[in-house]
Amino acid sequence: MPVPSPSIPLLLGRALRRRCPQCGGGSLFQSWLSIRDRCPTCGLRTERGEEGDAGGGGMMIVMPFLCYPFSKTVFLAFDLVFRPADETEGTA
Repeated sequence: MPVPSPSIPLLLGRALRRRCPQCGGGSLFQSWLSIRDRCPTCGLRTERGEEGDAGGGGMMIVMPFLCYPFSKTVFLAFDLVFRPADETEGTA
């Protein structure tokens, strides 16, 4: 029986703090670049079947081309938040 999943914001918040996304407990990392095999609190496996994904190589080539326009405009939007455009950059 599957374990109920926490909300997406909670999962991401825990992950950004380098905690277990499932339970929020225990440090998942032994060092900056070394992740544990399982969460020390709930036992969640950290390697969940990513190995052997034959499509990964192709995705690494295709995805940058597909995502470029979106990433560029989102970055531009964030840049405008912190550095608003002035009259020399044009508004038309």
